[in-house]
Amino acid sequence: MAKAVKKSTRKNKSQLPSKLPEGIEHWIIRPMRRGNGKPYKIYIHKVKKITLRSVKEVERFETNGTLPTRKGKKNSKKRATLKKNSSRKVSQR
Repeated sequence: MAKAVKKSTRKNKSQLPSKLPEGIEHWIIRPMRRGNGKPYKIYIHKVKKITLRSVKEVERFETNGTLPTRKGKKNSKKRATLKKNSSRKVSQR
């Protein structure tokens, strides 16, 4: 017995209508392309010049006023050097 293959009826994410949050009229939506050619959008606040990368971030900013936190690279040599230097104690004489 062969299993029936279920054909997906879901559209591509870029084809789905995105639900825009209230207050989106204060934002400029700029379409961009990644290095591999994949499209994405950035959202720039018209007055405050804040750049956000997703509709969820815009929604959080409009409702709570919170900005997203960005994590740095884990294995960066520069970061390791800075951390190493900052952990040294300065001796007082």
